[in-house]
Amino acid sequence: MSLKFAKLLRDKGGKFAEALFEAKDGTILAPSDEAFEKVDKERLDFIIGNDYLRAEMLGLHFVRERMTSTDRKIQGSDDMVI
Repeated sequence: MSLKFAKLLRDKGGKFAEALFEAKDGTILAPSDEAFEKVDKERLDFIIGNDYLRAEMLGLHFVRERMTSTDRKIQGSDDMVI
């Protein structure tokens, strides 16, 4: 897992982090540290500074089912989010 994403979860994860630790199953789709470097810093800081937006953003990185890198749901997708 990305060190920056792990630190974000630890320091600012709030209720999302609590729910994540209580989840019985699931997959975290963690962005790389390189992705953190490429994102607009002002926009990211704004999102992280807002409880609602931060929880929404973190929620987009969790799937409530177990997935692997060989899962067809991942391999078959032509969509790419940057």
